[in-house]
Amino acid sequence: MSRRRVLYTAVFVALALTAGIWVSNQDSQATTFRPGGGSVILSDETLGANADIVINYTVNAPDAQFAGVVLTFNSPEFVTSPVTLGKTVGYLQAPTVNLSLANSACDQSVPVAFRLVEASTDNSSANSVPPVGLSQDRLLSWIQDDGDIDNDTIVDDASRAGNGIADGAEWYPDFLNGLFANQQPSHRYFGWELVPGTPVHAVIQIVMFEPGDLLNLPSIPSSELLTAERGTPSFVALNDPTAALSQGIDEFCTPLGTKTTLCGQTDDDPDAPLSVPPDCDVGASSEVVRTNPTSAGTYGLGTFTMSLRDVDNDGIENMLDPCPYNFDTWDPRLPTNDPGYFGDADKDGIPDTCDTVNDPLSHDHDNDNWRNRIDNCPKVANGAEPMTTPNQKQNDMDIVDLTIPVPDGGPRADQIGPECDTNPNSPDGHYHVGVAAGHRCLSGTDSDADDVCADYPGENDGTDDTDTDGVLDTLDNCIGYANPHPTGLTQMSPDLNGNGVVQIDDVTYVAGRFGLATGQDGYRAAAELANQNGIIQIDDVMAAAAAFGRNC
Repeated sequence: MSRRRVLYTAVFVALALTAGIWVSNQDSQATTFRPGGGSVILSDETLGANADIVINYTVNAPDAQFAGVVLTFNSPEFVTSPVTLGKTVGYLQAPTVNLSLANSACDQSVPVAFRLVEASTDNSSANSVPPVGLSQDRLLSWIQDDGDIDNDTIVDDASRAGNGIADGAEWYPDFLNGLFANQQPSHRYFGWELVPGTPVHAVIQIVMFEPGDLLNLPSIPSSELLTAERGTPSFVALNDPTAALSQGIDEFCTPLGTKTTLCGQTDDDPDAPLSVPPDCDVGASSEVVRTNPTSAGTYGLGTFTMSLRDVDNDGIENMLDPCPYNFDTWDPRLPTNDPGYFGDADKDGIPDTCDTVNDPLSHDHDNDNWRNRIDNCPKVANGAEPMTTPNQKQNDMDIVDLTIPVPDGGPRADQIGPECDTNPNSPDGHYHVGVAAGHRCLSGTDSDADDVCADYPGENDGTDDTDTDGVLDTLDNCIGYANPHPTGLTQMSPDLNGNGVVQIDDVTYVAGRFGLATGQDGYRAAAELANQNGIIQIDDVMAAAAAFGRNC
């Protein structure tokens, strides 16, 4: 039997906080979150090859948007090597990004793409810097190549000026030190792009660590589950999730589709980021970035994503909801001239449930220079610059101290401005977390062509759905236990510590949280294996017990 080679990805899904044990009718209308499409394609499946890896990922409308950070795990047998700073190591394309511009509906579809380059992992205090920019483009200092990292017109490092490498790749963004308790990553990739039709630059970073490095970090939700057994962790961060938004974009909503290409060797002839498809062109000066495993077996990649919160359970996440405490049937994605647009009589972007001014021209209700749709307090003026202090004005972060874990294991901020938040020091609302998982069988027997080798523990090589749960083995996060997709949500995995088999500690993890609900200290969405209705019930405990001894 070949040794097991697989990526273990945590699957966390939570629904709304309920008053009792059973879900209410209103809860059934809470946000959905179904990240999917986690297919993994290798350009060369030969053992030891320097293969390009392509990963597709989608979140459909009207699902809640992801909370700015994506966490992945992969087998450490996929070896990543350091290369020369600034070399092209991949591309991330998002052809379907939906935005709201100038207080319009969140239906402006624009393509955004990034070229990823090797970036510095020097996280020393001398090399760690915050972004410095304008209210409409807060990350400006990171994307420039002028060696002036604080934008005071004085060059801080002449060797970094005009060398073709963005300053954010040569310096280390300081928020990463806060998120990861000053741990130095093993690798970092950096990319930036001007969002079409806006003055805003977007920044994407992939930050990699060694297995187990993120275990029990209080700044990372549910980090007690981020064990070394899961594999090599990578964080994908959009912009600076700890800072205020740039004013040039009002809203960022689903649908979202991305395609990430990670080169096996550095691209000697970089393409325009929106090239279809981008090629990793190997040339004389190319350097090895990634190497396939050298032993036959089942390997995989998976993507873990957490959604934004929704406090009123109306199916509209707080960031997209100008009335976060009022249950609305308003659709923020519909244009105001659509025959189906209702619930906002004056069409100012504030639903009627909390709109006290009937004025179609009032796109900035509180006159604080933040339009209604982007304003985290659209009826309370809190828009005066600067926005550098956490949990003040437009820079919402309910739990500022990153050494304090979030009690319910969800996002640290609820996107409700502290000036109008009824509970400004605690994030409010349910959230979801989902996974897109994929497997590949390298140089092994796979007669049913389900991308899982025949000798993988629990695999039935005569069918492409071993546990008959409706999820094909190639995308199933637990092929030996039937855990189908609930309506509007993703799978839950009973293998909570990620070691590949459901054991007694997995069962006790669920049983020990019996009765806890979203928002309560100790609640963990990972323990909701059955109904996923926002409270850990007896059926969740029974599901864990039923999975005992199964292979995942």
